[in-house]
Amino acid sequence: MKISKAGLDLIKSFESFVPHVYDDLRAPVGGQYQEWDGRSPKGTLTIGYGHTNAAKHPLKIKQGLRVTEAQACEILDVDLDGSEADVNRMVKVPLSQGQFDALVSFTFNCGAGALANLIKPLNAGDYKSTRAKFDLYVKSKGQTLRGLVRRRDAEQALWDNRAGDVALPKWDRPVETPKEVEKAAPPTTQEDKTTEKLSIGAAILNAFAGMSQDWKVILAVGAISLIALGIFFIAKRKGWLS
Repeated sequence: MKISKAGLDLIKSFESFVPHVYDDLRAPVGGQYQEWDGRSPKGTLTIGYGHTNAAKHPLKIKQGLRVTEAQACEILDVDLDGSEADVNRMVKVPLSQGQFDALVSFTFNCGAGALANLIKPLNAGDYKSTRAKFDLYVKSKGQTLRGLVRRRDAEQALWDNRAGDVALPKWDRPVETPKEVEKAAPPTTQEDKTTEKLSIGAAILNAFAGMSQDWKVILAVGAISLIALGIFFIAKRKGWLS
């Protein structure tokens, strides 16, 4: 499969065209990303429509590099070949055009490693869970970014084949969608907490079982002594002892 115009428009609108090299985690000034001045980057050095050194096109980032919008479109076309190939290779179940477009956009932003995690339920036939997992990828450098939230929402709209409902950002106002996107930990449920406690208990029992007999005796005597001491203080406080 190949990405559709709706998918391409989504990617271009969120990446936005920038003719010079910029640091994607340095906030725009006056609505424009500032040209990279050579200092150590906070995020990922980027140019054009989201091109980085990790992308498929051979153009490498260097200080002072500039591209035209036509060149940026050509670079993006090559870069997306890699993301399309990743989705085609890794997804083992049928996809609608909207689902394919959403996964290509996600992969271009987050990488093939994140895609592999995202589609685990999908390849087991669980489309609904994979759609929900998009919402986990809204953080960069430990911060939840509005631009990433908006992009994941837009990708989910594509997934639902609601491309016409996607509110795309204006190209003259950069949206924070950095390349170093990290997966957020899913909310901890009561079941997770119970499982964690059982795991800790099992680990303690395994450690006890692996001790020598002498240590087992020492720990048992110590535990009995602590229990006896606790009973003594309780009895004294209650006035049970004369």
